[in-house]
Amino acid sequence: MIGHPISREDKEKLFRYHKECVEKTGVDEKLVDESQLGQYPEEPEFKEYTFCLSKRLGLQNEAGEFQMEAVKAQLSKHIQDSAEVDKLIETCVVQKDSPIESAYNTFKCYHDSSSHVDMFYVSIFCNRQL
Repeated sequence: MIGHPISREDKEKLFRYHKECVEKTGVDEKLVDESQLGQYPEEPEFKEYTFCLSKRLGLQNEAGEFQMEAVKAQLSKHIQDSAEVDKLIETCVVQKDSPIESAYNTFKCYHDSSSHVDMFYVSIFCNRQL
């Protein structure tokens, strides 16, 4: 089941985070757009963008460790079925060799594994609809 519609406050926050991370990493927004189509670019700036966004959302700390309560809360905004949330966490939230790779692979897995959750879609939507 799909969760609650995203609030205006959350849209504004995501818009701000998206813009901050684009500015901080220098990622070309076309790469962010491509991710929406399931084409996850390997460019370092894009991967850094995913880590920046993950930190701003509170999903990872500065050291790159996942903050599981925050991850679960964020996913639960989009998916009401707690078993589905738990399965998505088990499948996608995996520490890799670096914090950047962890963030990148997690977001990519969300896109590949769930039609309900796409963090990039939310940030892009907010960018164009505020």
